[in-house]
Amino acid sequence: SELSQDEVQASLRKLPRNSEGHLDIVKLSKYFLELGDSQVEADDSIPGTAKTRQDVASQVREAIAKAADAEARYGLKDPQAFAQFLQDSDVRLVRAKYLVDLVLSKRPLPRRQEAETETFTCGGEPQSALVTHEEVQNWANG
Repeated sequence: SELSQDEVQASLRKLPRNSEGHLDIVKLSKYFLELGDSQVEADDSIPGTAKTRQDVASQVREAIAKAADAEARYGLKDPQAFAQFLQDSDVRLVRAKYLVDLVLSKRPLPRRQEAETETFTCGGEPQSALVTHEEVQNWANG
């Protein structure tokens, strides 16, 4: 679905924020965990695919713990170190505008392998759901 810039901005302002004004990823994760049925679609061909919300919640907690560990090892306040961490860990950032599109259309957050091919339209232009490592590196380089 196509979103106007005003709709995107209005939706971004409604997303939960922490005390520093940044997106509250825990609250946002809870929102996506509450979507849909209690069973999350599993793909038996992929080892470790989450089958229940509890499994997904456990994976989210594990990811948060890994992020805290990475902060200690990489010094993630430095843009270059952060970009290197994302590349070394093969982590792809999700575009905030894509998350807004999902929320407005009441669709659940897709799995990583599905998100890699997802696109959405914003401002009349198609965009990928995930940020590439090259885009992150360009950001880090200034």
